[in-house]
Amino acid sequence: MKKSKECTPTPMMALNEVSCIYYQKVHAKEPRINKSYRYILYHLANKDGISQLEIANLTHLKPPTISITLHAMEEAGYVVRATDEKDKRQVNVFLTAKGKRYNSEVSSILKRTEGIALEGLTEEEKAAFMETLKKIKENLVQ
Repeated sequence: MKKSKECTPTPMMALNEVSCIYYQKVHAKEPRINKSYRYILYHLANKDGISQLEIANLTHLKPPTISITLHAMEEAGYVVRATDEKDKRQVNVFLTAKGKRYNSEVSSILKRTEGIALEGLTEEEKAAFMETLKKIKENLVQ
C-alpha cells in the first residue's frame, strides 16, 4: 500500500482556506449576505455618493459587475443611483435608509465573526497580520 504524502499548503492556499471558512461562518448566521453587496456597502457607508467607477476601483470588481450588482441592490431598496449634477456622464450611488440598516446588521455579524477568528491574537499580531495582508494586496494590484 502506497503511503500518501502529507501536503503542506502554500501561504496563499492557507489564506484562501481561512477566507472560505470565514465566509461559511458568516453565512451560517446570515445566509442573505451577498459578498459583492458587502464590499459596496462598506465603501458607501464610509463615503456615500461615490461614483460607480470609484466603487469599481475600491472593490477591485469590474465595472460591468458593479453595474449589475448595483442594479440588484437598487431593486432590493439598498441603494439609489443619481446622475451627478456637475458631470452628467457620471452616476453616483447613495445608501438608502434600508441600505444603512442592512449594512449595520451585516457589519454586526461580520464583527462578531471576526472577533471569533482573531480570538487569542495580541494587538501586535493583528497589526503584523494586517501589514502582511497589505503587502500581499499591493503585490497583486500592481
